[in-house]
Amino acid sequence: MRPYESRDRSLVVWGGVAGVVMTVVYGLGQALPEFGFDPSPAGAMRVFFLIAAVFGPLGVVNSYAIYRVLAWERDGAPNRLSLLLSVLAYGL
Repeated sequence: MRPYESRDRSLVVWGGVAGVVMTVVYGLGQALPEFGFDPSPAGAMRVFFLIAAVFGPLGVVNSYAIYRVLAWERDGAPNRLSLLLSVLAYGL
């Protein structure tokens, strides 16, 4: 097993940032009515698609970073399967 490299460390940092941004975007999208933002149905769909467009790719980056961290300890079929299922979930 090779030791992790500096590019792997930066991937973990960016994966963590992607996870935080993903959570904040989702939380803001859910909290918009609490802030007094009551969009029309067309506006609500625009907000939904904006959140969906940001949430999916950030989730994939976050999942890959978690996969790499787990691969440092033990790499195997369960780790790859978890990556596949999480990317599939974010893709849907």
